[in-house]
Amino acid sequence: CRALDNRIGGFMIAEVARLLHENKKKLPFGLYITNSVQEEVGLRGAEMITKTIRPNVAIVTDVTHDTTTPMMNQKTQGDCEINKGPVISYAPAVQQKLRELIIKAAEKNKIPFQRAASSRYTGTDTDAFAYSNGGVPSALISLPLRYMHTTVEMVHKNDVENVIKEGFNKFSGIDMLINNAAGNFISPTERLSANAFSVIIDIVLKGTCNYTLTLGKQWIKNKTAGTILNIATTYAM
Repeated sequence: CRALDNRIGGFMIAEVARLLHENKKKLPFGLYITNSVQEEVGLRGAEMITKTIRPNVAIVTDVTHDTTTPMMNQKTQGDCEINKGPVISYAPAVQQKLRELIIKAAEKNKIPFQRAASSRYTGTDTDAFAYSNGGVPSALISLPLRYMHTTVEMVHKNDVENVIKEGFNKFSGIDMLINNAAGNFISPTERLSANAFSVIIDIVLKGTCNYTLTLGKQWIKNKTAGTILNIATTYAM
C-alpha cells in the first residue's frame, strides 16, 4: 500500500485515543495526540507542535525497516521483521526510564516486541521532541515495514486481519467499513506507464477487495450486518 509510512503511525495513535474514550479512562494528566507533517524534510511539523504544546513527555509512533527486505544489510541495520511485534528503540534521543516503562508495560501485558539501536539520531520526530524546550523525555515505538518509501509498502496481512478480529471480539464490533483507496500519479493518462497502472489497480481494487472480504467473512461468521462504503479515486487516471 502506498504511504503506510507514516499513515500507519497516525492510525495507531488514533486507535489509542478511541480506546481511551470508549473505555472511559480518566488520566491524571493532559494528553495531546498529534499527527505532524514534513517529517521527511526536516521534522518541521514536530518542531512546531513541541513549541506550541510544550510537552513534559513524548511517545512517538513511526515505522522502521523490516531488515529481511531484499538489499537490506542486517549486519549494519539489525534484525527486525514484520509479524514479530513493534520495535522499541535505544538511541541518544530516547530517555532510558521512559523506555523501560514501555518495556515493562509490554512484558506485563505479554505483548511481543523487538529492539533496535540507533547511533546519532533516530530519523523520526523523536529527535525534534527530545531536544526541544530544554529537553523532553521521549521514546520511540516503531512498526516493521517492508519496501519503505516505495509504492508497495507492506505490513503483515495477519496483523491486519488480527486487528479486525480483535475489533469484533473485544471492542464491541465493527458496523461500518469505509474504503478510501488512492493511488496518485501526477501524469496525463496517455503518459501513464503499464507499471503505474498496475500499482493503481493493486491499491484501488485489490486492497479494497482484501479488506472487504476479510470483514465480510467475519460478519457472515458472526451473523451480523454492516455497511461497506467504497470510495475510489479517479485522480490518478
